[in-house]
Amino acid sequence: MKNRSGFHVMINLVGLVKPLTGYMVLAIIMGLVGHLAASFITIFGGYAVANLLDFDVPFSLRTIFISVCVFALARGILRYAEQACNHFIAFKLLALIRDKVFMALRKLCPAKLEGRDKGNLISVITSDIELLEVFYAHTISPIVIAFLYSLIMCLFIGSFHPILGVIALLAYITVGIFIPLMSSFGPTVALANLGSTLQNTFAAGNRVLDILDETPVVDEISGKNDIAFTGASAEKITFSYDEEKILDHVSVNIPKGAIVGITGRSGSGKSTLLKLFMRFWETQEGSVKLSETDVNNINTSNLRDMESFVTQETHMFHDSIKNNLRIAKLDATDKEIVTACKKASVHDFILSLPQGYDTPVGELGDTLSGGERQRLGLARAFLHDSDLLLLDEPTSNLDSLNEAVILK
Repeated sequence: MKNRSGFHVMINLVGLVKPLTGYMVLAIIMGLVGHLAASFITIFGGYAVANLLDFDVPFSLRTIFISVCVFALARGILRYAEQACNHFIAFKLLALIRDKVFMALRKLCPAKLEGRDKGNLISVITSDIELLEVFYAHTISPIVIAFLYSLIMCLFIGSFHPILGVIALLAYITVGIFIPLMSSFGPTVALANLGSTLQNTFAAGNRVLDILDETPVVDEISGKNDIAFTGASAEKITFSYDEEKILDHVSVNIPKGAIVGITGRSGSGKSTLLKLFMRFWETQEGSVKLSETDVNNINTSNLRDMESFVTQETHMFHDSIKNNLRIAKLDATDKEIVTACKKASVHDFILSLPQGYDTPVGELGDTLSGGERQRLGLARAFLHDSDLLLLDEPTSNLDSLNEAVILK
C-alpha cells in the first residue's frame, strides 16, 4: 500500500467528482444560501429589537417580519435540497468508483491478484467504497460552504467596523478548527466535526486508490489485424516468479486439432505454461506463439476468442446456472448451452435440480460441490467453442465415471 498523505488522498478523491461538478456547485450554492438565510434570521431579529428600542434601522418591522419568514422557509427548502443533491452525488460517485475499481481489477487479474486475499478485495469493493459516502456527501461541500460563509459574514460584520470583522474571522477560525463548541457558527462547526470520521474515510480511500493506481503486468493489445488459429507453440521460454525460476528453456508445439498432454511434478510449471499461452504474464526469455504470431502482437480480444482456459478453480457468481454458463458466450442459445453441458457430463445433474438451468448456485457457487463446479467450468469452455482449449487438471475433482465421459 502506498503511503499517501491525507491531503493527497483528498485531492485524488476530489478529482473523481469531475463528472458531477455541476451538481457539486449547485449543492454548494444551496448550502451557502441556506446557511446565510439561517444566520440572517438572527440578524433581522436584532434589527427588530433595535427598531422597538427606537434605534435607527434600515427596515420597518413589517419588512423584517416578512424577511424572517422568507429566510426560515428558504432555510428549510435549501437545507433539504442541499442534502438531497449531496447524497445524489455521493451514491452516483460510489457507483462510478465501483465501476472503475472493477475495470481496474479486470486489467490487473490474474497476474497482480495472484495470492491476494479475496476477503480484502471484497472489503475494498464493498465497505471501503461505502465509507467514501461520508467524504462525498458530508465533506467536500461543507468545507467550501464553511470557507465562503465565513468570508461573507466577516465582510458583512466588518462593514460595521473593520475590527469587528477581524474578531469575527478569529472566532470562525477558532470554532471551526480549534474548539468546536458553539453551535451558532453553523457550517464551521460542521467542518470541525468532520475530523472524527475523516481518518477512517481517508484510510478507505487510500486502499481504493491503490487499486485504481496499480499498473497491470501486461497491457491489452488492440489495433492489430485479427488472425485465424492454425496452431500454437512455446519456443525456449524461461519464466520466474520474482527470484524463483519456474520454467527454463521449455518448448512445446501444439498443432491444430491435436491433443497434447503436459505432465510433471506438482509445482513444475504446468499451470504457468498455460497462463503464458493466455498471456496473463510475459515470458522473460523465448516466445509464445499462436499461428506463428507472437502473443504480444495479437489483439487481446482476438486472443481470447481463439482460446478457452479451464483453471483448477471454477468461479461462480450468485446467479442461475444458465447465466453463469452464458459468461462464456453472452448470446448463446438454450440449445447451445444444453449441448455444452452434455459434453461436460453435467446436463443430467442440472435437470435433476428443482429449477433446472434456472437454479441459483449461491454465493461463489457454494450450493454446488467441487466436482459440479468443475463440470460447469468445462461446460463454459465447450460453450465458448474456441480453437485452443487449455485444461488445467480439468478432472481433478471428478469421479472416474464422469472423467471417462468427458475425456471421451
